[in-house]
Amino acid sequence: MERENFVRIAMAIIKKDYTFRPQRLAIASKMYSRWVERNKMIIDIRSNKSLYVTIGKYTYYIDDSTNEQIIDKFVTNKNQNK
Repeated sequence: MERENFVRIAMAIIKKDYTFRPQRLAIASKMYSRWVERNKMIIDIRSNKSLYVTIGKYTYYIDDSTNEQIIDKFVTNKNQNK
């Protein structure tokens, strides 16, 4: 459902630039795949009270193992996820 809505909206936006529908559909589909890749979420659960969540270029560290409710955000190292 999410993909169909994204492609439908993208096709409406780029209609003026790409009048040939099959070309417009291909470009809108590629836009969606790039969007998904950019907005990929990776969840790394370290224990039942701590985890890392990577969204795009940021990583969030959430930890409640010491009852301190630690939340930290930092820029992800590009080599870390590969």
